[in-house]
Amino acid sequence: MFTTPLPETYKWEDIFDAWDAAAHDAKLAWNTWLASDPPERGDAYAAYRASLEREERAAEVLAGTARSPRGRRGRFTSPVAVGSPT
Repeated sequence: MFTTPLPETYKWEDIFDAWDAAAHDAKLAWNTWLASDPPERGDAYAAYRASLEREERAAEVLAGTARSPRGRRGRFTSPVAVGSPT
């Protein structure tokens, strides 16, 4: 999987936006899987699982940031990389 490193510092709102976008993508993939015809169902499921994994990782980063001593006030130093295949 390709990842894009986060900048050295980033805002809580940016992390929230990344999670929100990942959650939206997962919902779209879920709906696509449910609506898919049998011949495409396996690929649609794989796409859903991949988008769900991205959402889960974004949620982990968001939760870790929310537990930070600085909370939602300010900038954070990134120890992780988050991204999706390009």
